[in-house]
Amino acid sequence: MAENPVAESQLRELFEQSSELDGWLRDWRERLASDPQAVAERIASMRAASPAFIPRNHRVQAALALEYMAQMAFRLDVIELGGAKQ
Repeated sequence: MAENPVAESQLRELFEQSSELDGWLRDWRERLASDPQAVAERIASMRAASPAFIPRNHRVQAALALEYMAQMAFRLDVIELGGAKQ
């Protein structure tokens, strides 16, 4: 954003009160100015540390529930097969 005025104008469109954004941007620019990393290095660091995907909690819960049900069905099948041999 510091290098991209178009991105900053798009960001400003998201805020009704630009005065709060102005203060945040000022602080952010000061922090960037004191950062010894080059822009490309900073971007590479952020991409390496940030996840590529952020799963939605309800989808993770659904996947876990399906896995649990599959494991329980397998266990019941094993129990039934074990009982049939006796």
